[in-house]
Amino acid sequence: MIMRNILLLALFSSFFMVNGQEFEDFKKGRNYFVAGYGALSVNPLKNNGGIAGGIYGNVYLNSIVGAQVQKSTIGPFQLVYERGITDVLGVGRIGVGATLTHAFYSYKIRDSYWATIYNNDQVSESKKTRIGVMGRGAYHFEFNVPKLDFYTGIGLGVYIDSDKLTEYDYNVYNSSTGQYQDVVIESEGSSVNPAFAIFAGVRYYVKKRLGFYLELGYGPSIMNGGVVLAL
Repeated sequence: MIMRNILLLALFSSFFMVNGQEFEDFKKGRNYFVAGYGALSVNPLKNNGGIAGGIYGNVYLNSIVGAQVQKSTIGPFQLVYERGITDVLGVGRIGVGATLTHAFYSYKIRDSYWATIYNNDQVSESKKTRIGVMGRGAYHFEFNVPKLDFYTGIGLGVYIDSDKLTEYDYNVYNSSTGQYQDVVIESEGSSVNPAFAIFAGVRYYVKKRLGFYLELGYGPSIMNGGVVLAL
């Protein structure tokens, strides 16, 4: 995984390494605004042990019963503010700032075992909205490569999660009434969890103050990219 990430970063850098107008390196006192979108994000949701999974659990449902699972992820969308705070220290400069991310996740499982045996379709659907707020620090290398800014850094903060679990149990027999009915149970909750990120990236400037960036690492997503504006 590490070697693959290094190779991708090298290919990206070499592709854009062309001569162009002069641009300024990462500077002390300069503000950088970044907007991007993440890819290869890990869906943090799994079956929450509701109607569809409370009896047997995830392993039994997925491997033996053959439950139908659907996952989806949107995001994370990412906004970053960074400011250069030092002159050259060693082989580069230090920048600090903050990162804001926003992502949506869903996880839906249908218990096909009960649907087949008892004609009782059971579904459990989880949805999560995750907002990440992190402080970040990065070291920008002074490689003197025209139009390119290489850096690595870490982030530390919190994830603010909002969760909703909806459980559907269709065609349930009610012994007291002697009739079949549908049951829907909804529950909501929120939590605050620690967030950590480590990343390496490169920015390529197409104009003196405007460019694109690509980052690889561990955090809200494995990879993210977008635009950067230096003011």
